[in-house]
Amino acid sequence: MLKRVGIAALAATAVVAGAGTADAKPGRLLATPANVCRDIVNIRPDLYSSYGECVRRLNRDVAAFRDPTTPLISIDEQCTLLEEGLFVPPLGQFITVTYPFFFDEPPGWPFPEYWAMNHGQCENTLYAYHRFVGS
Repeated sequence: MLKRVGIAALAATAVVAGAGTADAKPGRLLATPANVCRDIVNIRPDLYSSYGECVRRLNRDVAAFRDPTTPLISIDEQCTLLEEGLFVPPLGQFITVTYPFFFDEPPGWPFPEYWAMNHGQCENTLYAYHRFVGS
């Protein structure tokens, strides 16, 4: 079963919002380094001097990134928690990420949304979403 989850809450509080099945939606992107970097460079040009620099540095930057609201938890650990399942109090839901997984955001989310087919693409997605919102 394909799943989706909202990440806006994760970017702010390191938890995920909204899970369910994914419906057909235009503009879905696979969370590859190429797609993520293209979007990061377009949305936050202050982070990398070029697309090539982003692609070269992405794995290192994903591994080093810490959300200011949860500085002790890496993106790798955030994806592992999602894969193991966690209770999200604001939603009153228990959420478990299984792949393929669509990170679906609420109406008005102004940024690209991604499919993750594996743990590494989950990390790319969370990193991009954190960077899009300015953390």
